[in-house]
Amino acid sequence: MSAPKAIQDALTEIVYYGILMIRMEAKGGNSVRCAIEAEHIHNLPNLINNYSDDYLLCYYPKDVQSYLAATKSTNVNCFRPAWMIIDQYLKEKGKIPHEVIIEIDTPTSSTRDAKEE
Repeated sequence: MSAPKAIQDALTEIVYYGILMIRMEAKGGNSVRCAIEAEHIHNLPNLINNYSDDYLLCYYPKDVQSYLAATKSTNVNCFRPAWMIIDQYLKEKGKIPHEVIIEIDTPTSSTRDAKEE
């Protein structure tokens, strides 16, 4: 099954920004953060190519919550628009209970964007 276009675009955007974050953190010599970023995005190409809603639920909210914990929600704003799209899609499909949805509309992290590097 192919991912819905909006989900495919959101996941592709997450991979893009994840790679930019790895590049930025590598330039700063932060190998720990590089590993966190790689862990965050490494399954997303397979999710895009072998899509199912259940597979998406492995990423969101579970993997996203783990990523936010690992990063302490620092420098993650670049992912928030894509997470909002995924959140809305899963909410509309009734796939996740409302109380499990990650609070993504009020950023608690730095406003630094990976694109700036």
